[in-house]
Amino acid sequence: MPPKVGTDEAALWRRLLAEILGSAFLAAVVIGSGIAAQKLSPGAVGLELFENAAATAAGLYVIILMFGPISGAHFNPVVSFVDASFGGLSWRQAWAYLPAQMAGCGGGAVVANLMFSKGAVSISAHHRATPAHFLAEVVATLGLILVIFALARRGRGHVAPAALGAYIGAAYFFEDPVIHPGFTPPRASAAPWPGPRSRRSTPGSPRRRQPRWSSPITCSMAPRRRRSRLRTSVRHQSGDVPTKRRTDHEEAHVHIIAIGGSDAGISAALRARELEPATEVTVVVADAYPNFSICGIPYYVSGEVTHWRNLAHRTIADLEATGMGLRLDTVARRIDVEGRKLAVTGTNGDEELLSYDELVVGTGAVPVRPPIDGLTGPDAVGADGGVHLLHSMGDTFAVMRTLEERSPASALIVGAGYIGLEMAEALVARGLNVVQMEQLPEVLPTVDPALGTLVHAQLADHGVDVLTGTTVRSITRAPNGDAGRLRVQATTADGQDVARSVDMVLVVVGVRPDTELAASAGASLGPRGAIAVDRHMRTNLPHVFAAGDCVVTHHRLVGTTYLPLGTTAHKQGRVAGENALGGDREFAGSLGTQVVKIFEHAVARTGLRDHEAAAGGYHPLTVAAEADDHKAYYPASHRMAMRYTGDRKNGRLLGVQLFGHRHSEIAKRVDIVAAAIFNEMTVEAMSDLDLSYTPPLGSPWDAMQVGAQAWARANR
Repeated sequence: MPPKVGTDEAALWRRLLAEILGSAFLAAVVIGSGIAAQKLSPGAVGLELFENAAATAAGLYVIILMFGPISGAHFNPVVSFVDASFGGLSWRQAWAYLPAQMAGCGGGAVVANLMFSKGAVSISAHHRATPAHFLAEVVATLGLILVIFALARRGRGHVAPAALGAYIGAAYFFEDPVIHPGFTPPRASAAPWPGPRSRRSTPGSPRRRQPRWSSPITCSMAPRRRRSRLRTSVRHQSGDVPTKRRTDHEEAHVHIIAIGGSDAGISAALRARELEPATEVTVVVADAYPNFSICGIPYYVSGEVTHWRNLAHRTIADLEATGMGLRLDTVARRIDVEGRKLAVTGTNGDEELLSYDELVVGTGAVPVRPPIDGLTGPDAVGADGGVHLLHSMGDTFAVMRTLEERSPASALIVGAGYIGLEMAEALVARGLNVVQMEQLPEVLPTVDPALGTLVHAQLADHGVDVLTGTTVRSITRAPNGDAGRLRVQATTADGQDVARSVDMVLVVVGVRPDTELAASAGASLGPRGAIAVDRHMRTNLPHVFAAGDCVVTHHRLVGTTYLPLGTTAHKQGRVAGENALGGDREFAGSLGTQVVKIFEHAVARTGLRDHEAAAGGYHPLTVAAEADDHKAYYPASHRMAMRYTGDRKNGRLLGVQLFGHRHSEIAKRVDIVAAAIFNEMTVEAMSDLDLSYTPPLGSPWDAMQVGAQAWARANR
């Protein structure tokens, strides 16, 4: 009869060494085969489990043959203590086995992780969700113990390897192991000047934070129940965009990749991590500046924001603390929709394939390059010559180099939209003489000309030379002896030639959606060439969502349009992140609410203007009105100009435009109207709102109610 395992025949130090080595090999086999299975069969859960089970069973067979005759092949404190309780091992020896097994298990886990370029230490993000879940582990562990002792105590230790291998192999068809691979160690980013030094994770392996309810790494062979990956499909109401709904039994530990480190991509990643902390989220960022406020760039240029790092909504450390993985300086090149893989290239130019379960495209928008000689083509002057576009942090640093190294005395801004106006103020604040050219008849064409004229006057009052109805034709280097370094040639609406000599030129004439990546993968496009999405932010491609400035916008009053706004991108990204986890949230829609400060004044709008409402099928009436921002007898009151638009037939409130002093709470007053339009109120119902009043801040009838009453009188 073969010798009984676990006796005192071998010296204690030899048995402890056998337990250390056996536990180490076993942990390495379990973890290593799990990682290898994920790499060999990404997304195929059943195949991954089969490969992991087969490797574990075979490895356990060999390990027990190697170390079983020496130590009894416990490799687990539970087994050792149960053996001691049956008298097969002394309690002193069982306690001696404990540190040996833990040391071996930890060492094996580290070795396995490092072999696959994972982090040395891993924290399991799985948890025992229910008492039944916990009971399943207890039953599985007891079953393993019974197999061991049913054989070992009966003198059949020679068949234990095969029996244990078969038991573990069978268990893996229904459970997954407690041991999990480590997260990828962060690396320093080679961010270009003056980018921050950042940390990033290797492909497809975002850092995993341990939730409060997670269990630490353990070498227990007790298996755990895996939730099934069941999906059901429904169709969107339009019938052309597939919609997924996750069942209660859906696997939560999916891998989401968000492309784009601005508003939509980061919002999607944050929402996914917020709802399911075990979700692996990787954000692919083309530069080294994730979650920076592009809207704040003019105020950094002006000096009001003292350092460019202050433009970050969240630092890289803040983002990584949420558990998302950042792939900085990484460009998304190609989407393999069928294989659910994203091809990316890093700074070294090598292409990598990242696997995903769900993908969120947030590529944003790119600046429009108008057909101006010298702006594009072989004769382009470029940023080194003082001609700039302004849309990214890289563009910002180029502008600042021109300002700081060349000390320009003058600048010309092509375009008088929101960014153009803000940059005019910023450059005036830096002491430059500013020329502003706008092709349309008036500045800020998103409001009616009556208010645009007031904005125009503010620019002129602060020394800006404003030329409207003027189209820039060429930008060239000025000849020697000219007043500036650059020569700008333009033509007025009546055909007159206009020329200006300046030291720098800024071209800000709007943006267009960046859709090349999604379109090349087969995504449908909508208005202005933006990616077509439903209100769940789903594209026509399976498992691909999109959000932000690259997608169409659902407008609450006119339906599908294109309206790139930071506030909209944040909301759409949040919806996409939730639905990527199987949620069913809809984007509520935009009203195009906007506000901009022009020196000491501000202008705002929400909803529709008269011609927009008519195009949307309404019967609009627009009425101009004025009111004081607070009681005139209290010092420092300011007059506000407003334009109310409503539907003649049903009185529905459709839009408002405002102009007034920056201290007149223009932004908050337009927000009142936005809330009213959102809730489909009539113009006259504005008078019923219970708004606050005190003489220094308002009036018994707020200015917005005065405007509503003026519209109601005009519509009688």
